[in-house]
Amino acid sequence: MGVHGLTSFVNKHQPRLSKTHVLTSPTPKETPTAFIIDGLAFTAYILHSSVGSVTLDGARGGNYTAMRRYVKRIIEYIRAVGLEPEFVWDGAHGVSKLSTIKERTEQKIAAVREFMSFNDDLRGQADLISNATGSPLLTRSTFIYVLNEMKVKIHFASGEADSPTAEMAQRRNGYAVSNDSDFFIFPAECRGYVPVDSIRFGHNRSPLLEPAHSTTSPRLEFEVFQPARIAASLNLSLHRLPLLAALAGNDLADYYKHFKFASPPTRYGRVWVDHRAIASRLGCVRSTTSSHESALRQVLPSMMMTTLGTKMLLEKIISNLTTSAAGYTLQPIEDLGPDFLLSPRSSDTANQAECRKLYREKALGTGNLTTLTLQALQTGIAVPNNLLEEPKLPATAVSMGRPLRKMVYAVLDDAIGLGRSSIEEYCRQGSYLQSVRIDISRLGSLVEDLESSWSSPIILAPEHERVRFLCALLRYEGTIPLHSNRAWPYFSLILALRHLQRHSTTKWSKATLLAAIATAVIVKLQPTYDRISERIKLPAAAPLNHLHRSAELLQTSHALQSLMEALLLCDRMVPLHITFDGSMVHRLWSLGDGVMETLGEYLTESQLDLVEEVMGMVEEE
Repeated sequence: MGVHGLTSFVNKHQPRLSKTHVLTSPTPKETPTAFIIDGLAFTAYILHSSVGSVTLDGARGGNYTAMRRYVKRIIEYIRAVGLEPEFVWDGAHGVSKLSTIKERTEQKIAAVREFMSFNDDLRGQADLISNATGSPLLTRSTFIYVLNEMKVKIHFASGEADSPTAEMAQRRNGYAVSNDSDFFIFPAECRGYVPVDSIRFGHNRSPLLEPAHSTTSPRLEFEVFQPARIAASLNLSLHRLPLLAALAGNDLADYYKHFKFASPPTRYGRVWVDHRAIASRLGCVRSTTSSHESALRQVLPSMMMTTLGTKMLLEKIISNLTTSAAGYTLQPIEDLGPDFLLSPRSSDTANQAECRKLYREKALGTGNLTTLTLQALQTGIAVPNNLLEEPKLPATAVSMGRPLRKMVYAVLDDAIGLGRSSIEEYCRQGSYLQSVRIDISRLGSLVEDLESSWSSPIILAPEHERVRFLCALLRYEGTIPLHSNRAWPYFSLILALRHLQRHSTTKWSKATLLAAIATAVIVKLQPTYDRISERIKLPAAAPLNHLHRSAELLQTSHALQSLMEALLLCDRMVPLHITFDGSMVHRLWSLGDGVMETLGEYLTESQLDLVEEVMGMVEEE
């Protein structure tokens, strides 16, 4: 949620409120200390702190090769100082967050429209690229893939990850790592809260994990905060911190501007919060053990402006503030709640119960459900990411992603019953965000040719039948390569490129397709990847048509990944972030029709034959 102004207050008084912890190589007998990390905060930290050290190339869709390498190095370094990381990831946001999500998406649409109108010099500037791109679309699945590969424990909340992260830190007697002022409030009895941006690597205390750090003895430094110290600095009991947060304002309640001691808004409409003034009022509550509601009834009437003092309004404000304060109760990660759509239902058929269980264990439990899918599942609302694309062309989230998302909704409804007839999608239309109701299709209507040879629910079918069903959904009637076939690792990409060819506003040339396929081959060949990256230079600003191409491929990849997740095929199919790399594909696109001739300097004859073989499957009728 975030407490208004609390981070600024804490930073101002930091020397008194935090302690610096320095960790080095542990002794062999020391048990690793739990380092419980809010996954979304960690992702944002990596994306922002690694600029200059690792080129993540958000403009071109994301350099996932560099991202995987960097995340792996960080996990290895954290473990080297005696910490054992565990990650907690957000699930679906509540409907109450929709207005915030819509506002941010509208801002992104405007930023993309402006960016795509810039000249080459401006489009090459890092700050403008960052403002227009945000997190590369496949970032979350890339992180989770690396964490699973390194056997890092991962957990997935039904909603926001903040409270489960704090609760897990208490349970493990470890650190809670995030970048949210709510952690100054959560009453977790643990080793403390670590702001992720306070982490420093090595003896030079760098915010970046540099390659040189791997050749010296490991050293990790970070600041640690305890809610008890923050409460003491305000002369409050720990029990009252949630009320302080509610009165200061957060996503659930924001009444501070109506308090008598609130300062006038700045020219930008911002109201500076006086946390000491709030604490002073709460300190007057007669009983330190009284409930939040009782405390509010004692202090609120004297705090509010007289114009808002009607009894009916006061009761509503007290109710909302009480709910806001209760939001700081620690929530175990296992507590999905009865309203979570994957929780057991007494009304379920045996098949539905089995499907919900499979989705909880095989999809949610391993990170193989995209946030967009979880959002649609839980709220019936989907807001796909807006990418760098031509504003005058149809949104790639619609042209590329929507046909695949319709399949996702149908598969989920076939499995567990979504309890609704449509999903509300918010996508760019022209220069604006538009809401469209997408009817949930009967799954059988999408594969009428297979009507007699598959049984519902499809996710209970054997794996090979689900692969065949996926191919039927995507109208692929060619040969499905065996798992042992050298073309198998590229089969997900083959399906993506065939879908793209059917739905792209501009048909891709053979050279463009070959470049995308060659990228998938090259990312597996680290020395070759590095050699090509060194020799084929990228211009600071990517051509506009190349940006739109990568947006089409990314939207297709993300939506197809969601479909494979819905069919529980992630253990079988190669994830699409493994076959995409924005920096490499843009390098190869810059070669035009001469791409294969140039690749002859870097790839073996066998590797070039593989590219042609995969291309043949993309073109197969």
